[in-house]
Amino acid sequence: MKNAFYLLMGFWCLTAKSLLSADAFEVGAGMEGDLPLGKEADGIRGDFVLRNEKIVALISQDAHLRRANMSTFYGADGVTPGCLYDLTLRDGQNDQITCFCPAGQRGQVSWVRVVPGSKEKKAAVETVVTSKKNNGLFKRHEYRIRDGEQGIWIITTVRNDGIENMKVSTKDEWTRFNNTGERDGIRWADSVDPADKAGYATGVIPLKGPRSVDDMLELPPKQEVTWSRFLAVGRSPLEAWSVVQSMHGEKTGTLQIKVADGIGQPVPSARVMLEHGNSKIPGYPDAKGVMTLELPVGKHKFAIADMGRPSCNVEAEVKVDEKSDIIVKLEPATRLDFVITGENGRAIPCKAQILATSDTKPLDLGPAMRAHGCRDQYHSENGHFT
Repeated sequence: MKNAFYLLMGFWCLTAKSLLSADAFEVGAGMEGDLPLGKEADGIRGDFVLRNEKIVALISQDAHLRRANMSTFYGADGVTPGCLYDLTLRDGQNDQITCFCPAGQRGQVSWVRVVPGSKEKKAAVETVVTSKKNNGLFKRHEYRIRDGEQGIWIITTVRNDGIENMKVSTKDEWTRFNNTGERDGIRWADSVDPADKAGYATGVIPLKGPRSVDDMLELPPKQEVTWSRFLAVGRSPLEAWSVVQSMHGEKTGTLQIKVADGIGQPVPSARVMLEHGNSKIPGYPDAKGVMTLELPVGKHKFAIADMGRPSCNVEAEVKVDEKSDIIVKLEPATRLDFVITGENGRAIPCKAQILATSDTKPLDLGPAMRAHGCRDQYHSENGHFT
């Protein structure tokens, strides 16, 4: 009986591991539960899912009018089959990206399919536009995931099959983000509402080809170029940026930051900004006020802020092969708590705007767009907000 139990446990472990290993498949009827979820999730039957134990991504199918949504791009060439529509952490299901178009990919494609014969521990989907269909320019984008990685590889090959030189744009497009930036050659983007706590980062990493690529290339006839980049997803832009940064081969260490108030209670609404010159990359702690980053060895400067509290600056030393911990304590927050009711005491849905008077500077109470208002406005379905 005991041997049977061990055999059963071994079978369960092997099965669980196989379910979480890198996988790629087309979504058919009855498989809708495998589609990634989130505010910007756009998957439908016929699209392709890539996933490992950490992330899940979606590549749009070769459908004639396939778009992430009707306002992504306009015009006859605004369709985007074969592009990345969704990318989220598997345990968070919090997709916030509308569309990532490698090398500005738009228009009709020749095919989108799972790459046959992918080796163990990786899986891939490819999008191909043949030169016959594209005025002599061949394009191939391979979306590849590997076990244990918090993001997706995108490997692009372009080839001039014509008889004259061709100018080729290599610039990736992603939409739609209000807050973006770049540091150390790594582009990052924040979700439209930072309260959703999701972010992305991408940079050229030499899995194949050069370490950097110009935005525009001139290809002679019969010449081709291949390059790769890594697109990471995290619980904040800073987490995603740190994932890409750690893949450059530099020595890194782990830094854990905990943000708390004066009595030790976590402050999950805080913003942890990694500063370097004019560059500021936002990070967001979890429900326990903690965030963990993989950063280059050395000193790093952070600005910690939260609504209604004085901000503070801290420095942290990151050492290789060690885990550094810092605890940041913020002062108490000043808050206004609104409860709006009718004469009968029942809650009234409301829109409230908070305006500065006299010499008081105008208030900035949050992002330009959020579920419950914008900047100096709050919208509440039950008449209560803080």
